[in-house]
Amino acid sequence: MSKRLGTAFHETFPLSRPSVATVLEVVDGIDSEGGSVSLADLLKERTTLGANYIRSMPRYAVGSGTLVGTKRGKTRLTTFGELARLHDPGLDHPATQWLMHYHLTSPHGPGPAFWTHLVTRGLRVGDELQRGRVAQEIARVAEEDTGKPLAPRTAQATATVFLGTYAKSDGLGPLGILSSVDSGDGVVHRVQEPIPPPLWSLAYALADYWERAWGQQATVNLAELTETGGFASIFSMGSGQLERALEQLRDQGVLELYRTAPPYQVVRLWTDKDVLLGRLHE
Repeated sequence: MSKRLGTAFHETFPLSRPSVATVLEVVDGIDSEGGSVSLADLLKERTTLGANYIRSMPRYAVGSGTLVGTKRGKTRLTTFGELARLHDPGLDHPATQWLMHYHLTSPHGPGPAFWTHLVTRGLRVGDELQRGRVAQEIARVAEEDTGKPLAPRTAQATATVFLGTYAKSDGLGPLGILSSVDSGDGVVHRVQEPIPPPLWSLAYALADYWERAWGQQATVNLAELTETGGFASIFSMGSGQLERALEQLRDQGVLELYRTAPPYQVVRLWTDKDVLLGRLHE
């Protein structure tokens, strides 16, 4: 697993898709031009992003799976980032946003540990999320992860950032994971049933998750995908919802399902997950 983002990576700002898109555009230019100027200097020179955005938005790009660092300290677009630049440069398509969410949330991905915990274990449809309670969970997970206590101010700011990312229309709000209502005593965030992930977003996410969790293993128990905190939880899907999506992927020749007798099995038929990624914006 690649190194994960730290808890305070965000510089107190939620994810901004237009800003991440700007970062990807600049990195794309670096890839085509070559040169040794740092990304931070190029962002200062070529964009109107403020100093804190110049620090935080490339980290969001890494966490959302569109950028990756190289061994020489450079930053380059991932295959997902390249496809997004080509087909969805504004990062507006639901398929793009769901994969950004997946990478931030996957326990095997580059996103911070608290993000995985909050999404897969803390978002139950119908619940109202209080910033203070979210901050407590962030502090607890961060201390478990690092062995060091998290400053209360950092925990509160991080809770605001997490909630804002899923509430704001220029973040991941269009996925419909949270709704925000001003109650008069402050903003209340309610967990709601999100829009379903497009099929090929789910297909690629499954292939990536499978590779990181089980390598080249040919079969996996269906229960391992639907258990609390597992793959289905990343997409706020119940077991029935996931099974219906898997049936669609079976019909597309991506996998096979064996449900004659328990334990039910999922059999991978794909050989190259990037082939699935290539269908993302169909």
